[in-house]
Amino acid sequence: MSDFLDFLVSIFTIVNPIGNLTVLLSLTEDLSWEQRRKACMVASITCGITLFIAHFLGRSLLKLFGISIASFELAGGIILVVLIALPLLRGQTPSVKFSHEERDEATIEGRIIETGIMPLGIPLLSGPGAFTTVMILAGKQHTIEGHLLLLIAIIINSLLSYAIMISANPIAEALGRLGLRVMSRIMGLFIAVRGTQFIINGIKDALPQIFGG
Repeated sequence: MSDFLDFLVSIFTIVNPIGNLTVLLSLTEDLSWEQRRKACMVASITCGITLFIAHFLGRSLLKLFGISIASFELAGGIILVVLIALPLLRGQTPSVKFSHEERDEATIEGRIIETGIMPLGIPLLSGPGAFTTVMILAGKQHTIEGHLLLLIAIIINSLLSYAIMISANPIAEALGRLGLRVMSRIMGLFIAVRGTQFIINGIKDALPQIFGG
């Protein structure tokens, strides 16, 4: 149960649907509620599929390129801390999320399905941070139960993301701009802590390889 809760919190923190509400509202401001609902549904499905791919193919990709879990943890931790957590703590949009061109195209042309897939689904929800987190968590599982719990955590987070995104207006009104900024910074802090833990774990796992080899 403790591992399952760790999976849930880790993925939810990185996917960060609450912290991304302001971006969602900006991207879908010209859409009706039904159009936004459809875009959010596509985004949550895209997020789930992307993280499923990270789970099932993550270890194979690492083996293919000769990358150890330890080195991936170190690199993933640095990405989480430097590229995602620090911008959130400063009140900025992480640079790995989406480009200005993607945002302008999504907003101006109002392509609902395309907007749901990119940039809402990828990389806003399931960006490099989420992909890296799931790959690392999957690489640490050595039992069927562990992998199953991780997959369930991915599904639950995809559903939670959808529920939060379609409730963007009420949540934004309840929290206000200041509340959203505070929430974004809190999520940034959690991501920084998680990324630091990945770095620590990576160093621990790498030490036997360094001194043994």
